[in-house]
Amino acid sequence: MKKGVILLIFSALVISSMFVVSKREPSVLYVETETMTSRTITKSVSASGSISEILSQKLYPSYTAKVGEIYVSTGDFVEEGQVLMSLITTNDISVFGSVTEMFSEVDMENYMDAVQTLKEAMYAAGGEGTSYIISPFSGIVTDIKVTERETVNPLVCCAEISDISRMQAVVNISEGEMNDIKVGMPADVVVTSLGVSYQGVVLEVSPRIIETSTLTGGSSKYSEAIIEILNPGESIAPGSSAEVKILTSRKSGVISVPYEAVNQDINGNEFVYVVSNGKAEKRIVQTGYEFDGRVELTSGIIAGERVLVSADEEVFDGAPVKEK
Repeated sequence: MKKGVILLIFSALVISSMFVVSKREPSVLYVETETMTSRTITKSVSASGSISEILSQKLYPSYTAKVGEIYVSTGDFVEEGQVLMSLITTNDISVFGSVTEMFSEVDMENYMDAVQTLKEAMYAAGGEGTSYIISPFSGIVTDIKVTERETVNPLVCCAEISDISRMQAVVNISEGEMNDIKVGMPADVVVTSLGVSYQGVVLEVSPRIIETSTLTGGSSKYSEAIIEILNPGESIAPGSSAEVKILTSRKSGVISVPYEAVNQDINGNEFVYVVSNGKAEKRIVQTGYEFDGRVELTSGIIAGERVLVSADEEVFDGAPVKEK
């Protein structure tokens, strides 16, 4: 009889302990959180291109002549009005022979008309004599394209002058982003060869769409934008590659979280978990801008709340959590 009572009591204890175990709180989940603060965010468009001078000019003779003396070299700084080279002019018809082939293939009559026009211009200037190629502005001689005693004509470029105090980045903007770019927008210009970032401003946005073929057989469309580099100094070489980031909008008072903090439930609602009283609380949110691996929360969260950004195990609404 005593054995039966003991057995009955033991069974009751086992059942009772099983019930207690089944009612035990779930284990605590260790999580990482981020305290929400408002910040200013920016939206930008990135593009690649190359550096060039804003002001550059190729210099041509007014009529056919022989190059006399060249007074400057490539790379020299010259002042506005400085003489670059002399030209020996002549009314001798033989010097026009250097352009005969250019015109004879098109129209010899046009060629002879051009010769007569040039001869009249030379007589008006006093016939034979010396004229000069002069720099139209202060800058750098970026190229000397002729040699002394060489015969030149109005189709031959003698020199090229560039003002390197004003530089620009010419970049390609994708068709889908070109309407976001406006003249006057600030930009960041990184000159690849120097690894240096310069401030810039959008000077021009071309309304023309250019289409090019890709290596995969498809096509891409883009528009050109010109960004003036502010205070470029003397280190930037024309032709250098550039990476540009154009600031298209700025927004203050934004609360944002990393992408991975935002979830979606079976009803399509976006939500995050907020740590409240030691538990994970599901909070429905509305999202806005996406930028730099983060997403704006336009509703559902206020500054100062702690949002769960990662956890060692799967989290659920009401789960006990402990911040790492």
